[in-house]
Amino acid sequence: APPAAGGAATPIDPNLASAATVPLAALAMSDAQGMQREGNVAAGQFQEGQALEVPMQFAVGKCYTVLAVGVGIAETDISLMAATPIPGQFQEVARDNGTGAQASLGGKGNCYKWPWPVGAQGKYVIKATRGAGVAAGALYVK
Repeated sequence: APPAAGGAATPIDPNLASAATVPLAALAMSDAQGMQREGNVAAGQFQEGQALEVPMQFAVGKCYTVLAVGVGIAETDISLMAATPIPGQFQEVARDNGTGAQASLGGKGNCYKWPWPVGAQGKYVIKATRGAGVAAGALYVK
């Protein structure tokens, strides 16, 4: 997929993004119950329209939730992307359908179940669709 119109957000140390990571932890308590966080919390400084892409791996039989919280960002969106057979090409397999500064893809027991009999490379994308600021996100799996 082509890069987001606004380009790439600037990754920052999650320790410097506590305004977003603290509410992210609270969101995980409600939306990712019984799931394990996979990888580190990702955080970025966003201008409107910018996105932060975080590599991940889809595994057979696993179910995925991605959560993100924006601070100063009016609309935070998440999409899950899977690699296609064409090198470097990704296709969206799921997206959050909420609105507002907090985004939950597959939260509250509705995790995205990987449907294929083989794993695949993937990524999750956090986008500041409206507004600018800091956002933090994380991937949860069960």
